[in-house]
Amino acid sequence: MKALVECLIEWLDKTPSDLNVWKILKVMAAETLARADRPSQQQREIEVLDVAKICQPDRVWEYDAAKQWFNRANPAKYLEGRQTDLDDQFLLSGHSQGLKLKKRESAGGHRAPWYFEVCELAGKHKAKPDDKQLTSAFQSDTSATATQLDITYEVTKPGDIQLSWVGRLVLGNGAFKTRSIRGVLWASWMVVSGVFILSCAYGFFGMRYVTRPLQTNDLVLLVVLTAFGWIAWRLLLRPMTWLLEDRLIFAGDVLMKFKEDSAQLDMAKDDAHRYIRLIRYSAVCPICAGNIELRYGHGLNHRRIFGCCSELPTEHVFTFDRVTRIGQRYAA
Repeated sequence: MKALVECLIEWLDKTPSDLNVWKILKVMAAETLARADRPSQQQREIEVLDVAKICQPDRVWEYDAAKQWFNRANPAKYLEGRQTDLDDQFLLSGHSQGLKLKKRESAGGHRAPWYFEVCELAGKHKAKPDDKQLTSAFQSDTSATATQLDITYEVTKPGDIQLSWVGRLVLGNGAFKTRSIRGVLWASWMVVSGVFILSCAYGFFGMRYVTRPLQTNDLVLLVVLTAFGWIAWRLLLRPMTWLLEDRLIFAGDVLMKFKEDSAQLDMAKDDAHRYIRLIRYSAVCPICAGNIELRYGHGLNHRRIFGCCSELPTEHVFTFDRVTRIGQRYAA
């Protein structure tokens, strides 16, 4: 076990990265190496809260935040996408076994720890250091994931997103029926926003009928009317219009607690009702195991939503389909 962990650390050192997932694996490997002589597997297990505290000691961590941070990094997926390269590392070092990252499921409210499990390198022979087929064993191999570039978006339910007091005021528990008191209030808010914008436009163009000499107050009033009208359109009326037309928009940060990631407002429908919900679509990048976040496109795609990798958002881009929840690699 100890030799395998040392081999894993050597592989990590030869493929350094500033990704959180790389730091997580390095910490877990170091902790496992320190506990490698312990006879029981449970004595070598590591909790995500301990990993988070070691990776970012300056931050005050709670278990839920650490678990969310760890799951977004998804180290198991990171190793799975580079399994061929890692297996070659074990073979080149003379091992017939390798390591896989596993999670021990716990019942009830107990925390589920992670550990490295020894596994056989199925279908591979014991390699020699001078084996020509393994001369590129230490090179980063992204071709292993080249044929698996589709992603599946996961949905965080409304109740799992922590709301701010503003979010609780306008969304209740995170979702409400459109045919309800809250739905009427949202519709009224759209009407009030539209009337306010029209009033600003009326005041702006009504200044042309003023016959007295232009004064500084008039210029200030024009600027205020323009600014207020633009703000009401951009922050109030346009998002609600897009929600009705596209069925999905990005939610404002004011609706969620500060530590929450970005989320979306979605118009869902069942057999009886239509709802407005605060949810979050996310996925794991099959190329670099980064976190996939939804973003608007640019140019002709300015209203089209894409899934962009947080580590390389301009290159690792995927389509987004809220119905099938399947995304495909997008090439501009």
